[in-house]
Amino acid sequence: MPSRPALPHPLPSAARPTSGTQPAIPAGPRGPLAAATSRDLVPPPRGRRRGWTAAALALGAVALGAGTVAGPRAAHAEDAPPAPAAPAAGAIVVVETFDDTALDRWKLTGVSAAERGGDGGEARSFEVRVTGSGDAEIALAFDAPRDWRGFDALVLRASVASGPARPMRVRLATGAAGEGGFVRRFRLAPGGPAETVLPLRDFRDDGRRVVGDFRRVGRLRIGFDPIEGASPEALPPVRFGAVALRRGGDGERSCEPTPAERLAVAFPGGAGVAHAGTHVLMLTDAPALRGDDGPRLVRRLDAACELAAATYGLDAGRGAPAVLHVAADRDGYLACIARHAQHFAVGIAPPASDGYTVLRRAFSWYDAAKGWDRPVYVHETAHALLVEREGLACDGNWVHEGFATALQARVHPASVTAPWARAFGALARREKSPFQPWDDALSDARPALRRYVQLATIVDFAAAKHRDAMPRAWAAYRGAPGPFHEAKARPLAEAFGTTPEALEAAWLAWGRATWPEPAPADPAPADPTPTPTPPKER
Repeated sequence: MPSRPALPHPLPSAARPTSGTQPAIPAGPRGPLAAATSRDLVPPPRGRRRGWTAAALALGAVALGAGTVAGPRAAHAEDAPPAPAAPAAGAIVVVETFDDTALDRWKLTGVSAAERGGDGGEARSFEVRVTGSGDAEIALAFDAPRDWRGFDALVLRASVASGPARPMRVRLATGAAGEGGFVRRFRLAPGGPAETVLPLRDFRDDGRRVVGDFRRVGRLRIGFDPIEGASPEALPPVRFGAVALRRGGDGERSCEPTPAERLAVAFPGGAGVAHAGTHVLMLTDAPALRGDDGPRLVRRLDAACELAAATYGLDAGRGAPAVLHVAADRDGYLACIARHAQHFAVGIAPPASDGYTVLRRAFSWYDAAKGWDRPVYVHETAHALLVEREGLACDGNWVHEGFATALQARVHPASVTAPWARAFGALARREKSPFQPWDDALSDARPALRRYVQLATIVDFAAAKHRDAMPRAWAAYRGAPGPFHEAKARPLAEAFGTTPEALEAAWLAWGRATWPEPAPADPAPADPTPTPTPPKER
């Protein structure tokens, strides 16, 4: 009979981030766009066309430049043509020069615009005056997804003549039907035309249930955040000159922060160290983890990733590593999360739990009484893994909590316990039970801690019935409309080709067979009727 112990700590994952602002990284008067060659800055063909627009064609060059396709192998190595040189880091690929056909390609929402010719030989520009609310934006849609992983920054040339600094945002829609995306907020200071360089590593996920993916950028939106107390009609217009991408020097990892950049945000002042494994990157400023215990923990987490691949079908070889931050103490843990909130301009309520996953990053802290091998580290790393490998945002949904608890129970069996036999048996008899019918168990946007064990049994049941059940389920939830708690068991049932009701009945039968209730003991015989005492003879 399996031994499965109890969750020692509340381990909810991340709350959905809220909006914030972050200043732009300024560029000098001769920044990337000023340094671009005339060949780089070829404006789109004139004329009005929709569909495969010039901007989309320009971005097509972006995708082609991000990698090479091998052709037929040459008969002799010495006869083979030299391999093309990799594009130089810092090279600029222009997405839009805002020529006189720009308004045909950009969709404007809540704004009005007037074309205007460029000055001093610059590429043509157009001005946008905000007439709506904070929902005002201009949007450029690409006809096909484009891979931005080979780039490290988006470069925007824009200006506002006077008035207060303009709070703005860039949103990148990714995936099918715009599911998933990235957002970056910045401020446009008044003055002449200047370049705002927005590093891709500083874009955060936009809070949807599917995380953003730089392999599939399909729409670029430039938005205007409201200025409190300012009338939009009274503000001067924003003039746009060009939008471009800057090529990075780290191949497909160019859009990701390096371990050193991550450490600078998490543990500033050189206090932290990074331990890299095969599947996990662990950042810490805990003195006890700077030595041998740090690599030991990473090996433990790598083994958990391999176990997740073998047991649940998680693709351990795909995607970026799961990132776990372990602070030296609880105060440092809260401060580390707060620094990330400030860096990405979001609001995050301080967690009450010992583990938290938000912004594609897992967080916890070092407790000397519990040592380096804590169940919470596995639990939060499992969340980060599911984000990176399957693209499912970690917002406390049942899919995440079920998987993280199931993996935790396999790595740390003593940390998850429940009255399994009684729970399944009572539910089958429709009596009061620690478990709920699925319609109730899967209906909370953020399940309560007491529900985690039941959610883990659903994940284990699916994996026990079919090796590919969970990968199919993750794909189904990724493509399902609406939040996971509204979809409930439908995507999981689709992965099995059955109905939610039939799948729940199979789970209940599996649970009762896996944890059978003890057979009732034979009833004790009733007390025999005492033999009457015979009367004495006289």
